Amino acid sequence: MAKYKVLRDCYGFQNRYWEKGEIAEIDPKDNPSQHFERMDKKIVEEETKEVIAPSEIQREELLVEAKGKGIKDADVLNSDELLEVLADDITKKKIAEIVEKAKKRK
Repeated sequence: MAKYKVLRDCYGFQNRYWEKGEIAEIDPKDNPSQHFERMDKKIVEEETKEVIAPSEIQREELLVEAKGKGIKDADVLNSDELLEVLADDITKKKIAEIVEKAKKRK
């Protein structure tokens, strides 16, 4: 078996519908059509890493750092907001605006 990426939506191979971007394990002996591109192991691992969102562990580390800098109510911020408020060039006013916006969202 080898990994293949579907290049465009298609129907027919193995009597099923295939969506663009889908990754499938197919036996090369089945001779997949031109709609499929064989992938080596390294490419598959890189694509898998790109899909994974920032882990909860990273968010917790950011949260600890934010609290260490004295940012109140940092627990209402998501990972992107935490990164933004921890930037070196951000003002206290901007931090307060981001926190207030996050509170309203919750």
